[in-house]
Amino acid sequence: MFSFPGVFCGITGVTAETNNRVRQMIFPEQRHHQTKIFNVRCLVCAGFSLLEVMVAITILGVALVVIMQLFSIGLKSALVEKEYTQAIFLAKTKMGEVLVGAEFEEGTDSGTFENGYEWQVSIEPFEGLDDEENPSSIEVETSLDKAEKQRFSPYEITLVVRWGRETHQNKNVTLKSLRIIKGESEEKTY
Repeated sequence: MFSFPGVFCGITGVTAETNNRVRQMIFPEQRHHQTKIFNVRCLVCAGFSLLEVMVAITILGVALVVIMQLFSIGLKSALVEKEYTQAIFLAKTKMGEVLVGAEFEEGTDSGTFENGYEWQVSIEPFEGLDDEENPSSIEVETSLDKAEKQRFSPYEITLVVRWGRETHQNKNVTLKSLRIIKGESEEKTY
């Protein structure tokens, strides 16, 4: 006979009397009749077969692979979110500079931020108001005596921030805004 922790294994071919003695040594609180045969091999049969263990390990392996892929996808999403957040911050900063800046000229300008993001700004007259009822410039009376009119012209500003060219993943963020520029004043003579 040999034993593992918590399990007693018997040898086949052992008499019923030996099995009863072994049973009484393992389970002293249980009293059985001497005539009843206790099969020690049942204790060994209570374990898992090799096939069951292999199936369990396979299921565990597949589950671990899926969990690791989900973790990897989460990390990639966090990185992409960080890139877009930084691009939006840079675009808003540059748009603020363009809108508040004293120099305001029609055309296109471009440059690079310190961290490798590229920007391009385009300033064009706003064409959304081009019809007879809504001209592309607006006249407003600016003095109390209504003798002076001021002309205002709206301009569309398009700012594009790009990144990811080194990895061939061209990503960009586009912001659009309008700025109204004061034109020349006209004085009416009566």
